[in-house]
Amino acid sequence: KIAKTQHAVYTAKTRIFTLTGPGSKITSKNNSISGSKITFFRDDGHVKIESSRSNRVEAIIESDGKGI
Repeated sequence: KIAKTQHAVYTAKTRIFTLTGPGSKITSKNNSISGSKITFFRDDGHVKIESSRSNRVEAIIESDGKGI
């Protein structure tokens, strides 16, 4: 995974990355997701994406031909 953001915070105790700012984005292969705030939970790999008034959540997901 590759992340781009204006501001990033990693909390070692909880193993959580928080990315904030317009254009915050996580890319993995041909898939990407962006929003105003992205929280990445390292323990189980799930991601929470939040929007703001001026920055909606956007996702690009490439299918492997098997459907979603």
